[in-house]
Amino acid sequence: MHTSHKVEVDSLVLTAPPALQGVKRRTVAVAGIFGIGSIICALVDLRQALHAYLVGYMLFVGFTLGCMGWLMLWHLTSGRWGLSMRRIWEAGTRNLWVAAVLFVPILLGYKLIYPWADPAAAHNEHLASLVTHFLNLKYFIVRAVIYFVSGFC
Repeated sequence: MHTSHKVEVDSLVLTAPPALQGVKRRTVAVAGIFGIGSIICALVDLRQALHAYLVGYMLFVGFTLGCMGWLMLWHLTSGRWGLSMRRIWEAGTRNLWVAAVLFVPILLGYKLIYPWADPAAAHNEHLASLVTHFLNLKYFIVRAVIYFVSGFC
């Protein structure tokens, strides 16, 4: 015999348990320590800090776009195989706007990150032409805007 339990909405508690408050405080403290360490590293060697930032950024964007890719594949195939993962993939794609905001330090430090950003580094005529027509700040920004806008659509 199946008995139905009625749940009162007013009595439903959706807050985190008090035991997690300590975990939250420790997490914020560790994040603050690593944030201060990152600022110190940037003051010591900005080029190396930007390279490390780019690696972390690409990991973050990889997780975000990976979720988007799996979600698009699931919608394309219309199968039941991804039903249990759908909400996780949807939540992962919600970080795309964060990726757009976190792209700003890469945009500001692109000359330190990418060797092609220095026109004097072009050693032959073909590379100099490529840097002039394709690998410059204007087209770098245009491509980034196209990528992010297409991800938001």
